[in-house]
Amino acid sequence: MTDTSTARPNPVRRVRHEIRRRTLSVLRTEWLTESYLAITFGTPQLEGFTSLGFDDHIKLFFPTGGENPAMRDYTPRAFDPLALELTVEFAIHRPAGPATAWALTAKPGDTLQIGGPRGSFILDDVFDGYLFIADEAGAPALRRRLEELRPGVPVHAILLQTEPGAPIPLPERAGLHAVALAASLDTIAAHLSRAPKPDGEVYAWVAAEASLARDLRTLLVDEIGYDRRWVKAASYWRHGEIGVHEVIERGEGDAQPA
Repeated sequence: MTDTSTARPNPVRRVRHEIRRRTLSVLRTEWLTESYLAITFGTPQLEGFTSLGFDDHIKLFFPTGGENPAMRDYTPRAFDPLALELTVEFAIHRPAGPATAWALTAKPGDTLQIGGPRGSFILDDVFDGYLFIADEAGAPALRRRLEELRPGVPVHAILLQTEPGAPIPLPERAGLHAVALAASLDTIAAHLSRAPKPDGEVYAWVAAEASLARDLRTLLVDEIGYDRRWVKAASYWRHGEIGVHEVIERGEGDAQPA
C-alpha cells in the first residue's frame, strides 16, 4: 500500500469559526429510543451557522431559574442550511439534570440559546477503514459520521452502554459492523482481541468518559498497534463533574492549530 502519510496532505485539520450566540425555537421532537431524544430547532438566526466536523460541539444554555444558565456541550447532529433547521440529540439521564429536565418538557415554540461551534475538526474521508468507539454522549457524532462517510468503506463501530435500555440506533450502511458492549475496558479489549484489525490505514476515534477514553487510546496504540497519528480520543464527560469535553491526547495527525 502507498505510504499515504507522505503521498498526500495531512487529512486532519482544524478551522475556527466566528462565535455567535443564537436563540432557537423548538420545531419538533422525536424519541429514537426510550432514553434518546432528538429535538429539531429552527430560527432565521441560523443563517451563517457552520458545522464542518462530525464531532463539533456547541454550547447549549439551559435556564435554571437563577441568574446564570447551565451550560452543556452538544453535537450538532444535523443542519439544513436551506430550511435553517438544526437537530440536537439528547441522551436522557436519571436523575435529571438541567439538560435532561429541559429536553423532557420541550415542546414546539420553546426557545433555547446556543453558542458556537468555536471551531471544527475536519477529517478527510481518505482512510481504508474506521474504528469508532462511543458511549451515549458520543453517539450523535458517531451517527453523523456514519452518514457522511463515502459508501461502502469498512467501519467497525462499538457502542458503549453506560445505562440500561435499547442501544442507540445507527444508520444502516454497507460495510458497517456494529456491536453494543458494556462500557468496560476489559470487555472492549476482549472484543477487539477477537476482531481482526482492518487492513490498510485505519482511523480510530473514541468518545467516552475521560478515564475510559484515555485507557482506550493506550490500548489501541500501545497494545493493538494502531498508528498513533490516526487515533483521537476525547472525553465527553467525567465521573463526578459536569460540562467536560476535551481531547485526551493528540497524535501527530491531530496536532494542527485550532
